[in-house]
Amino acid sequence: MIGFKVQEDTPITGKTMKELGSSLTKKFLLGIIDKGDRTIIPSGDDIINKDDIIYFPVKKWEVADALALLGISAKPPKRIMLLGGGRIGYYIASAMELKTDVKIIEKDTERCKFLSRKLKKALVLHGDGADQQLLVEEYISDMDIFVAVSNNEELNIMASLLAKKLGVQKTIAIVNRMDYIPLAHSLGLQAVLSPRLITASSILRYVRRGDILALTTIAKGNVEVIEARVGKTSQLAGKSLKAANLPKAALIGTIIRGDKIIIPSGDDTIEVDDKLIIFTLRESIKKIEKILIG
Repeated sequence: MIGFKVQEDTPITGKTMKELGSSLTKKFLLGIIDKGDRTIIPSGDDIINKDDIIYFPVKKWEVADALALLGISAKPPKRIMLLGGGRIGYYIASAMELKTDVKIIEKDTERCKFLSRKLKKALVLHGDGADQQLLVEEYISDMDIFVAVSNNEELNIMASLLAKKLGVQKTIAIVNRMDYIPLAHSLGLQAVLSPRLITASSILRYVRRGDILALTTIAKGNVEVIEARVGKTSQLAGKSLKAANLPKAALIGTIIRGDKIIIPSGDDTIEVDDKLIIFTLRESIKKIEKILIG
């Protein structure tokens, strides 16, 4: 699943869902549009506007095509700068340093010494990630991604904004406080991750009724994306999508049948043991649970 904030120059900006569908050569199913003040399951007449955040499922081998539709290059990053050398920063650096050029900025001297001992290739810098002079001296404008993962979420937001102003192509910031997430998006940060939301998603997987394989919350927690297996008692078994009687605030985005992945249309039939990727607004979660368990 890809989540993307629509820019003014994005090729799909200003198009209705009907126009988008008629212009594509491959199946494309838009699961959710987060319009800031409301979150919707889109229909044919809904328009994709600037600053909307859209979420859609895509086959792994078609990611490059999907990104091209959004006007994004699918080239892997070559240069990454990290703010924060704590546990998260260390694990990111150790996972990426043999694949890309990694610079990691850490304010604590002893932590810098630890990182220098443990990391094989990454360059460890002692300093303040919100220091404009330091970022300029370390060629922030040449970086593909700036990742702010310090323990200070205000610093993560401010440093990411500064990095963006100085020319970095993409920013990622860790933010714990839920009320900061829409603020960060409104300020123009492309990717904001919340460990609290990730933890909540993991717990909800076990709370929800039905054979739930995976679950994540998106759109400020207003939407759940559920991967569920269809059992023999499910109301969906043997029915086509158009006959499935799903609530209006829910959408089946993908059918996984063995090794086959289907981006469905109304005539596709759901079979026992199929795995479904379901987008559902909070208001329809109980109805989806009931439909899944039968």
